Formats: sequence, structure tokens, C-alpha cells
Amino acid sequence: MKNFLKVLLCISIISIFEIKGVKADIGDHVNVTKYELDNVWAYHYRNGEMVTYVNLPFRYANDKLVYCIQPDTRITTSDYIIYDFSRAGYTEESKRQMELISYYGYRYDNHNDLKYYIATQDLIWELYMHDYIKWTIGGEYGEEIDISKEKNEILDLINKHNVLPEFNNSINEGYVNERMEFIDSNNVLNNYDMEYSSDLEVIREDNKLIVIPKKQGEYTINFVHKKNYDSETYLYDNFNTLTQSLAVFGAPTLIDGSMKIKAKTKCEITVFTISGDIKLDSDFEVYDLEGNLIYEGRTTNGEAKFELEYGNYKIKELSVPDGYKLSDSEISLEVNDISCDSRVTFDNEKIIMPVTSTESNLGYLVILFLDVLGYVFVKKTS
Repeated sequence: MKNFLKVLLCISIISIFEIKGVKADIGDHVNVTKYELDNVWAYHYRNGEMVTYVNLPFRYANDKLVYCIQPDTRITTSDYIIYDFSRAGYTEESKRQMELISYYGYRYDNHNDLKYYIATQDLIWELYMHDYIKWTIGGEYGEEIDISKEKNEILDLINKHNVLPEFNNSINEGYVNERMEFIDSNNVLNNYDMEYSSDLEVIREDNKLIVIPKKQGEYTINFVHKKNYDSETYLYDNFNTLTQSLAVFGAPTLIDGSMKIKAKTKCEITVFTISGDIKLDSDFEVYDLEGNLIYEGRTTNGEAKFELEYGNYKIKELSVPDGYKLSDSEISLEVNDISCDSRVTFDNEKIIMPVTSTESNLGYLVILFLDVLGYVFVKKTS
């Protein structure tokens, strides 16, 4: 285990000193250098028999990390020539797979330790043959290095290479200063950088995307596939010496996506229902110009507050307390930048009962009572 920790430290030091190499033309000679790691070995078995083994080196051409692509052949020279990768004898699909393995393997996000380098080289070799490669610390019978987790993680990223976030190509409506949440069940959001307007607040929480529009308008959020390095794929070989073929891999073709955000504004509307200085509790409704019911409300102590989007509306009173006349007028309201936070008032007329009618009835009863009383008196005296 101490040896393994020393190896990890060595890897970290090597990574620090990596620099972007100078691009060379095809046909140029290049010197391949190596940084061998003490006591880290790769053993190649075929049909149960060991074919070859090698002390694990990091190899560089023009200061770029190169991978071995011919595991059953030894490296016999440091003098290599740059060729188009088609000279390697691999199909275009195999080339693409190697580019993907290299891209998502060693030096991808959080893939900077020894195991990811070994897993990357191992997966590239599997495209050449399906023999067994054993990685150890301390020789053929030393501690075996388990890279199954790292290989599976790289393969999972490759399988999702052309997968965009679930909400790609979506059109989403929301309101200014209100939180919009999107969950990426495809689990690829972290593979993308995002570009968007400064009028949007965008927060990434693992596979959750939170968007808060700050102004009304239509916006685009672009998903840009992370690009870990910018290079081209080349073959390094020297066919005169029958040395092992090496390769540097450029980034595979990356796909991008986007989503739309339509941010609308809501305005606070206040409805008052009164009768002079008296505040009334009243029911009302709000309709759009097509007659669709938008809102139902009731004033409490003469007042109700609610929100409407920009647009044109009609507000109609439905009921008032007994003793007051229902307003038969519809109030038209246009909600826009100027009329936001509008106030609408229904002033209801009080119903007054005629006093004269009551007095006449009372007088009639008095007269009738006196008439009856007079009739009884007359009757008795007679």
C-alpha cells in the first residue's frame, strides 16, 4: 500500500508538469519520452499464457500524453514519426471509441489518479484484442490493482456521450422573480457548461437546474458540452523498426443543446367594494376578452388583492350585502408596464326605503282604531 501511495504522488507530480505541446506536421520526427513508475506492471495473458509484460510508463510525444495501441509489441525506439491515424489499421469506429475512452478517461473531471490512467489504457487495449491484462504493484504475483470501478465509470460516460439533459429543446413559461426547477433524469447535466443571459439567475445543484428570471422576456440557455482538451488524433510509429504503435487522441465530436425560458410578469391588482365611506364584502369575477374566467374573488372589509399577467380584462361584481345595489357595469382593465399595480373600485348605491309609506299605514290604523272606538261608544249610549 505504501508503494501505491508513492505511485499516486508521482502521478500528481507528473500531471503538474504536463503542458500543451507544439503542433507538428504529419511526417515530422518526434522524440518519445517516458516517465516510468517504479514497480507498477502490466501483464498480458493469452489463452492462460503470459505473452508480454511491461513496467508502466507515461509516454509523451511533443509533450502530449500518448497511449499504447499495440499491447503485444514492445517499444524498441524513441524516434517516432507522425502519421495520419488511418495508418494504424483501425476502423473509423474504433478510432472514435479510442477518442471517447481518452476523453472520458484519465484527466477528465476528477479522473487524475493512477487508476484512471490504467483504466484508460486498459480499455484502449481491449479494442485491439480481448486478452486478459493484469495490473499489479510488485511484479506478476504482487498486489493486483482493481480498476473495475474506474472502467465502468468511463464506459458509463461514453454511453451517455450523445445524451443531452432531459429538458433539452423544451419551452418553459414562468414569472419574473419566481423559481423554476428542472430535474435531469438523464443524469448528464454535469457534463455540460451553460451559457445564458445576465437577466437570468441559473443555479446547478447536481442534476437539478434552478432558473429565476429577473426581467420579462424570452431567453435561451445553451448547454455546451465540456471540452477537456483541444487536440487532434495522430498515430506515432516507426515502421522501419517494428516498434509498438502509439497515439495521441483528440476530443471526439461533441454535441450541444439548449432550452427556452419565457418569463412573464404578474401585477398586483386591488379591488375595492364600497358604498360611499362604507366598506362592503362583495363577490367578483375577472374575465379575459374572450370571455374566459380568469379569477374569482371576494373582498373582505371592502378590499381584495390578487395578481394578473399582462393583458386586457373585464371585472364584474356578482353580489353585494342586502340593502345595497349591485353594480351592473363591467370595468375594463389593461395590465401593462404603466398600469401594473392597478386599483379598481366598485361604488355600490345604498337602497333607501320610502318613509312616507310607513307613516300612511300607521295613520290609517290610528283612524281605524278611533272609528271603532267611536262606534262602540255610540252603541252603548243608544
